[in-house]
Amino acid sequence: MPYSGQEAAEEALQEARNRQDQVMEAAALQTLVAVHLAQKAVPAAVRYAQEAAVALEALEDRVAEAGAWHLAAQLHMSKDALNASEALRCAQAARAAHKGCEVSANEEATVLQTLSAAHLANGEAAKALEVASAGRELCKQALLRCFAFAIRGQQNLHKNFACSRRADFLRRVLSSEQRSRGFV
Repeated sequence: MPYSGQEAAEEALQEARNRQDQVMEAAALQTLVAVHLAQKAVPAAVRYAQEAAVALEALEDRVAEAGAWHLAAQLHMSKDALNASEALRCAQAARAAHKGCEVSANEEATVLQTLSAAHLANGEAAKALEVASAGRELCKQALLRCFAFAIRGQQNLHKNFACSRRADFLRRVLSSEQRSRGFV
C-alpha cells in the first residue's frame, strides 16, 4: 500500500511534537487540515484547524492564527459539522487575533461576515446585525480609500497633462519669440 499524504502529515506532526518544534507542528497541522478537507472529512479538518490556531498563537503569528480560527468557524457553519456555538467561539477568536494586525479590509470584512452569520445561527439577530453593519462600514471605508487613491491618480494625470500642455505652449511661445528676434 502506498504511503499517503495523511500518513506523512501525521508522522510529521508526531515528529514535531517529539522534538517540541512548534513551527513544524503548526505546518503539519495545517497540512492535515488540507488533507482532511480534500477527503471531505470536515469534522477532522475542524479539529486540526483549531489545533493549528492554538499552535500559531503560541508562535505569535496572529495573521495565520486568525486564518485558522476563521477556517474553523466556517467549517463549523457547514452542514457537515454544524455547531453554531463553536462557530461563534472560533469566529470571535479570529476577530480577536486580527486586532493589532495589519490585514486587508477584505480579510477583516470576511471574518466579520462569518462572525455575523455565527451570531445569527446562535439566535442573536441583534448582534448579527451589529456585526454585519460594522463589516458594511469597513467595506464603505475601504471603498472610499480606493476611490480616493483613484482620484489622486487622476489628479496627477491631469496635472501632468496640464504641465505638458503648458510646457508645449511655452516652447511654442519661446520658439516664436526666438524666431521674431532672429535667434533661430
